[in-house]
Amino acid sequence: LPAVRRGVDHVIALGRRVMAIEEVAVPVIAAVAGDVFGGGAELLTLCDMVLMEAHATQRFVHSKMGLVPAWGGTTRLCERVGDLRAAALLMSAEPIAAERAVALGLANEVVPEGAALTRALDVVSELSQQPRSAITPIKASLLARRPARRGTALTDEAEVFRGAWGSPANLAALARVTK
Repeated sequence: LPAVRRGVDHVIALGRRVMAIEEVAVPVIAAVAGDVFGGGAELLTLCDMVLMEAHATQRFVHSKMGLVPAWGGTTRLCERVGDLRAAALLMSAEPIAAERAVALGLANEVVPEGAALTRALDVVSELSQQPRSAITPIKASLLARRPARRGTALTDEAEVFRGAWGSPANLAALARVTK
C-alpha cells in the first residue's frame, strides 16, 4: 500500500507541474501528429491552440483504467465542450477524430498528415507579427477569468483521482493491461 500511495502522490505532483503550461504568458500551441491518450489528452486542454493532423485522435481513456483525470482534465474538458459532452467522452473513452475534435472545441484546426509541426510554426510566426504588448494581456485576461469559474475544481479533481488510484477497478484494469 505505501508504494501505491507514493505512486498517486507522484502523479498528482506531476500534474501540478504540468498545469504550469496553462499559465505561460504567451500562447501555447500543440501540434498533434498522432493519437493522444489519457494524460496526453489532458495536456492538450492546457494549450491555447491545438492543431491536429487529419489521422490523429484524442482519447480520455481514464475510465478504462478505473481512474479519473488527475491534472484538471475533467474541469478543462467541461469548460471546452460542456458537461454533457464531457461526461460522454470521459465515460465512453471513445477516440475523438480530428474533425470531431474541432467541432467539439478540443482543437482549432485539422491539417494534413505530416503538417502539424509546420503549421504550428506558421501560427507562431503569424502571432509573432503581433506586438507582444497586445498578445500577453489577451492571454492574461483569458487566464484571469478561470480561477473564479473553477473554484476548487482542480483540487477536488485530484482528490477524486487519489481515491480511484489503487481501487479494485484500477487494479483490475492494470491486470488486464499487463497480461
